[in-house]
Amino acid sequence: MGKRQTSFAAGLLGIWSVIFVIIPYFRGIFFYEDMIHVDVVLGLWAFVGLAGMVFAFGSGRFRSAGSPAGTATVWQNPVWAAGVTAALMLIIQYAVMARFGIRASYAWDQAYRMATVLISAIALTALLVVAGKRGRAIVLAGMGFSLGWTALFPFLAVVGVTAFPDAVLGGRLSSVYQYPNTYGALVGAGMLMALAALSEPPLDRRAGWWRLPSAWALVPLAVGFVFSTSRGAWILWPIAWWLVLWLLPAARQLRTVALTGLLWLAALPLLPFFPAWQAAHSWWALLGPAAVGIVYAGAVAVIDRIGLSRQARADVRGGGRAASRAAGAAEGPNAWRGTSRLGRAFTPLVVLLIAFIGGAALRTSAVQAFLPSDIARRLADISLTTRNAAERFSFYRDSLKLIREHWLWGAGGDAWRDVFLHYISYPYYSTQTHSFIFQLAVEVGLIGVALFTVLLLCALILGVRAYRYGDDDDRRVVLLSAIPALYLFAHGQIDFDFSFGYVLIVFFAWLALLSAAGLTAQKKSETPDAGRRVGRRTAGTTGIDAVWRSPKGRYAAALPVLLSLIALWLVVFAGREAYALRLQPSGQSLDEVVRKIDYKARVLAQHRETRLMKIELYRQIYEQTHDGHYLETARREAEAVRAMSADDPRVLLSLGRFYAAVGDDDAADQVYAQAVATAPLFLPAYEARFEWLALRALRAAEQGDRDARGAPSTIAEANAALLAMQARIQAERKRLESEPPALRYPEFTITPLMQAYAGIVKLLDGQVSEGREMLEPNVGGIADPVVRLDAMLLLAAMYDLLGDSGAREAKLAESEQWYTEQKAQSGGLPETELHARYATWRAWLESVRRE
Repeated sequence: MGKRQTSFAAGLLGIWSVIFVIIPYFRGIFFYEDMIHVDVVLGLWAFVGLAGMVFAFGSGRFRSAGSPAGTATVWQNPVWAAGVTAALMLIIQYAVMARFGIRASYAWDQAYRMATVLISAIALTALLVVAGKRGRAIVLAGMGFSLGWTALFPFLAVVGVTAFPDAVLGGRLSSVYQYPNTYGALVGAGMLMALAALSEPPLDRRAGWWRLPSAWALVPLAVGFVFSTSRGAWILWPIAWWLVLWLLPAARQLRTVALTGLLWLAALPLLPFFPAWQAAHSWWALLGPAAVGIVYAGAVAVIDRIGLSRQARADVRGGGRAASRAAGAAEGPNAWRGTSRLGRAFTPLVVLLIAFIGGAALRTSAVQAFLPSDIARRLADISLTTRNAAERFSFYRDSLKLIREHWLWGAGGDAWRDVFLHYISYPYYSTQTHSFIFQLAVEVGLIGVALFTVLLLCALILGVRAYRYGDDDDRRVVLLSAIPALYLFAHGQIDFDFSFGYVLIVFFAWLALLSAAGLTAQKKSETPDAGRRVGRRTAGTTGIDAVWRSPKGRYAAALPVLLSLIALWLVVFAGREAYALRLQPSGQSLDEVVRKIDYKARVLAQHRETRLMKIELYRQIYEQTHDGHYLETARREAEAVRAMSADDPRVLLSLGRFYAAVGDDDAADQVYAQAVATAPLFLPAYEARFEWLALRALRAAEQGDRDARGAPSTIAEANAALLAMQARIQAERKRLESEPPALRYPEFTITPLMQAYAGIVKLLDGQVSEGREMLEPNVGGIADPVVRLDAMLLLAAMYDLLGDSGAREAKLAESEQWYTEQKAQSGGLPETELHARYATWRAWLESVRRE
């Protein structure tokens, strides 16, 4: 392996680490508008790395670092080639389904995200193989810094050093991860990495440059982990930590147990005080964990020094023979695993027994009295009967409905976000399935799940190879990668962690480390002579001509070329979308504004928000210019968006407001009715249709049209529709009342706002008593100022007809005062003569009463 290739790979890995450390601060970990820029950056990085490999491979110098001469090139490893092929097919499937699935708003963004993560992980793996141990150190340091500083971020927010949004949510720490559950999972994974690294005794005192900072950070990490109050992260962490023990030699098992016990002994005294420090924004919230972290790091340093001193004395007494024996033993396959299986099983089994006792103790009132109330409440609330757990089962069950409709190829990236309201069986609101495997099945079907399983298994197979046949450094990489990845993956099956780009990057970085370790690990039988035989079977190592002599060699040569082209495609198209997202529809002239919004809507053709923005902008331009071209274009856009969004009531409500604004009452009525029909458990759809029917009834009554299709018919139809919706809500309410308490959703009911709108329609329909009972106590909740004013005047007219002059005068005075205040504050009301408008409503009520 040439030094220039190794330096090139190490340099690119250094750039990757810098990107990985920086991007969380810019929120390039969650939101599509931010992640798309990370896609461009990482896609460009992957393209450069893959293009460099193509050149090196073509010149015949790209071989596994440190491997015997003549062994197969990294691209020819059958296991890794299978994983790369599965990733490549998954990328293509995401792109195809973005075009031919349900065309969700963010289908292309999800396709870009998955392509970026998978291609950069493949490039990362190959570069790690080229750079060897130096590359591993760079990547592990980058991951450690990224996880470390983002985990410590909420402590800075508590004391006011920074005011990053959502760094702290109530009493729960969240960092830049926006959600405390994801914060708990990532912090827990970072703790597992740090404890696994510290469990290995240092070979010399120079290791302190990374061991002491890692030990110091563990205490704040432990405090942050606890105050994420993520029950899923809490439950899964001891399981993952226990699995670490099984991968360690017996001596290191004891060291891991000791370090973990010391960590929690150091962190526990901080827990009762931290909520008060946080509430007061006291610097103790930062200084307390930092100070205890120094103590813990000092204890780790003392343990390390004792171990080094004992080793030095043993070497002196043995004349170096002890070191020689240790080196010789390390070559054997059982050195890492311990002398016997029984010896390695003893500590984990004892720990398991202690864990059961400790778990029972945590549920006792004596222990919970010591803990902060929020922590104690969350511990006591761990069960499958809580609303949180019950909702997740609802998410999974409902997502199966969409999966059954698109079971083979999937519905496309991020499909659940656009259509979940059509499939829900309970009135929850969740744009994620809260399970990565269900989310994946929704997006790419069983084929996509199978492809992901293949690439995951390939990485694990290579990790097992590294653990069985590799040296101590290979096993160390397995330990630092496999367990944190497993922990994060397990948590992602019960939460939405993997919906966010940063989590995907972290997870696949661990898989890349596992794969690289397996690719470089060699069996003892793979001697240089055996390597030459392998080399002859795998097309040799003398250049691209030799590689092309076998079908496997041609395939291996084509893989990096194809991936380079995909990376270039990703940079171009994701960059185009990133530019369109940042483009603001503004300018010096109307033509410039129109040109920008047309370009934005063309590039982001599936983004409902962008298309709705164009519709609204064209409507406003039509109102100013009265140019029918703009209105016709807006109508065409509205129909196109409606066709894409038949199962999304949120978009339908926006379209209903557009049709209402341009005076197309029939289209508005159809769209509002469609919104309720497609999502009968989405309460805002009911409220919007209640409002529309009341507004339409008011318009009809104000016009006073008396023919067969006039006001009475319109008001009667509105009243019938309102009654049907009320009956539907009451039927669903009755069904929910029969469910377990966690699934009753008491907020799903006829709201005061619905009551107010229904009261307006009933008054206009002549049902005075019932209309008054529904409208009068709820009129203050009407948001539309014009409708509210008319409702108040209707009540005054009603009192006049009932002969209650005192109530009429009070309502008129109230209406006039409110109208004057609103005009002064916002000017949102049209100029009108209140008494003339009042006379209109009185005349209408009188005519209805006569009939």
